Amino acid sequence: MKTKRERSSTDDLKTNSLQGMMQMHCSDFEKTINEIVVALKERGYNSYEQLQGYISLDDDSYITRLNGAREKKHTLDMEQIIKYLKEQGW
Repeated sequence: MKTKRERSSTDDLKTNSLQGMMQMHCSDFEKTINEIVVALKERGYNSYEQLQGYISLDDDSYITRLNGAREKKHTLDMEQIIKYLKEQGW
């Protein structure tokens, strides 16, 4: 049986590992969403309106294929995109 100190140390490691994974996931999201936004802007679209259209209608055609943006979109969670749009004031 582990002592209280050993359990605390193990719990700290689990917490730090989980936080690290979440931060990495968040930074991956940020990188990917920014690449999609750039591609949409390069095509002359309002990126936020396009993302909103994609979310509301679940229609891939709102996301350009330029620079693989449409394929990159498949790696993102819809809830994260919604949160991103809300944070941007949309």
